[in-house]
Amino acid sequence: LEKFVRETGGGVLLVNRGAAFPAAANLSPLLNRPPAGGGAEVVVLLDASASMNDAAASGQRKFTLAAEAALAAVRSLGARDGAAVIVFNSAATLLGSGGAAEVAGVLEQRLGQVSPAGGTTPDVALPLVAKALDGAAAKKVVVVLTDGEVGRLDVEAWRAVLKKSGAALAIIAPPAARTGALAELATGQQWLDGTSPEAWAALLRRALEGALDGRRRTDPLQWRSDALAREVTREWREAWPTEEAKVVASGVDGGGRAWPAAAVVQRGLGRVAALAVDARGAGAEALVRALVRDILPPAGDR
Repeated sequence: LEKFVRETGGGVLLVNRGAAFPAAANLSPLLNRPPAGGGAEVVVLLDASASMNDAAASGQRKFTLAAEAALAAVRSLGARDGAAVIVFNSAATLLGSGGAAEVAGVLEQRLGQVSPAGGTTPDVALPLVAKALDGAAAKKVVVVLTDGEVGRLDVEAWRAVLKKSGAALAIIAPPAARTGALAELATGQQWLDGTSPEAWAALLRRALEGALDGRRRTDPLQWRSDALAREVTREWREAWPTEEAKVVASGVDGGGRAWPAAAVVQRGLGRVAALAVDARGAGAEALVRALVRDILPPAGDR
């Protein structure tokens, strides 16, 4: 894409609505990560209850698939990111904490030593979670991966820890688990259907993309362009413009903070535009058309 834009004078429009597109970060006028600040802190909680000994459809043990998912997720983090991996059943154990690369090395040894047993009680892990989140990371995320229903959960205590640390929460669990206290905690948080253990690795990556590569937001963002009518969207991504970007439309979220909604940048002979809001609605369609016009080669340019 970059060669196409730079050398042919063509144009590319990136609509950053769903999953993050890290491969296009250098090409886009809108970055997913903020340009300043520390790394991220990722806390992964793995269910190690007795049911995780059961075989998945592939024949592999559920906990083996969960362990592989956690290890792949930690390995995907950057040099400045930190990680903590905790297993829980009737008790909680911290398997590794610190820099992502260091934790990945520890996990290779320790995950294979875990013997799932007992019940599913995430509350026992809360003190370890709070300690892991007690740092200055720019972004923090907690991912809980479980294969079944959670009997007890202190929702207020979990909310207090998340609020104090500013951490986002993602829950990977089958729909049957979305009951009682876990359903209450999941309100307003990211929920991923973990019915298939074979999909856990992909779901964990998706949870981290949403939290680390520009958070997907569903609160209202009112954006406007001087040439277009105002529009309100409930689906957008936090984004930051690169230094050379020309911001075409900007928005204000419910907290009064301003965010770029669309921008264009010159790349060699061509141009790239990016849109960070959900491209639906009359105003959004008009903005997409305007962005396409901005990146088209000049009339008569072969």
